[in-house]
Amino acid sequence: MAIMLMQNMLGQVNKIKWYSEHVRESQYLL
Repeated sequence: MAIMLMQNMLGQVNKIKWYSEHVRESQYLL
């Protein structure tokens, strides 16, 4: 169960990283 929580947290971090990078790129294009 702890492993599932770790994977879920890592997934959330990866989503935040991807989202921040995507927003940065879109702002740069604007």
